[in-house]
Amino acid sequence: MCSSDLVIDSEVTEAGPADLCGVWDVLCEAFGYTPEMAQTAIPRDVFNTLNQRVWTLSVDGRICSSVTTVVVDSVLVVWSMATRPELQRRQYGRRLLDTVLALAASEGVRESLLLASPAGLPLYRTKGYRVIEHWQQWSRPRWMWAFAPT
Repeated sequence: MCSSDLVIDSEVTEAGPADLCGVWDVLCEAFGYTPEMAQTAIPRDVFNTLNQRVWTLSVDGRICSSVTTVVVDSVLVVWSMATRPELQRRQYGRRLLDTVLALAASEGVRESLLLASPAGLPLYRTKGYRVIEHWQQWSRPRWMWAFAPT
């Protein structure tokens, strides 16, 4: 990560507890989550963990995009990055990520990891991310069965 390549966007801010409902709404809309699922992805106590932050990009007081990050050593881990569906493909996600990466780089972060959906791959590739592993996440519940003979 090179901070000189990145910009700080004035519409990107660090979220606080009062912003969580809006962040959860973005996750529900973008990923089809239920409110309970959104609160599992980003729990109410997210701000209690050192170096863990939630970021938003808001326009006219409405959260358009959000992302959650945590810094471990000098690595920024990114998760639950989302933009409201009707606002996708308008550069909100790019602006949010550019700002978060620039701020992290200014704080000494030199690497970043994230898990990407197919929809996010083009953005992440343009930012210099590369695939290091492929993971399969199931879209429906799966069951493991066992049989023990009597």
